[in-house]
Amino acid sequence: PALRLDDPRWTVLTRNEERPPARFGNRSKVANSLVAGGARIDGQLTNSVVFPGAWIEEGAVVEDAIVFHDGWVGRGAKVNCAILDKDAIVGEGAVIGAPGAAEPGGPGLAVLGKESVVLAGETITAGTSVAVGGGRGRALPLREAALAARGEWPR
Repeated sequence: PALRLDDPRWTVLTRNEERPPARFGNRSKVANSLVAGGARIDGQLTNSVVFPGAWIEEGAVVEDAIVFHDGWVGRGAKVNCAILDKDAIVGEGAVIGAPGAAEPGGPGLAVLGKESVVLAGETITAGTSVAVGGGRGRALPLREAALAARGEWPR
């Protein structure tokens, strides 16, 4: 049987931060996904899990992915078959992973480590792992990396 993440018999025991409810923009599209409180969805989300504080900007497409706490996916970015650890930043127009990459025989998931940064327009191919704090912006402090990725601090 398929795994149901909303099965009431499978509880998740954790201490949650108090955050406002999830926010969905007027043009957002969400299908078959779980979105935690404090998340903001302005783009397209399919078959994914989004944790508190994450922001999927307008024009971004996230499919078959997990975006952990306070992750940010910029306008026009595409994330497929990927795991983005907490505080990961994906700049505008960046491409992470590939559709179907996690299928048997495929190249595998793309994984971005905690606080990693992918600058605008960059590509991280399927099956690639970016180290904690790594990515194209690793030489920059987190705030400056976010500015380089889009031009404003995402939170």
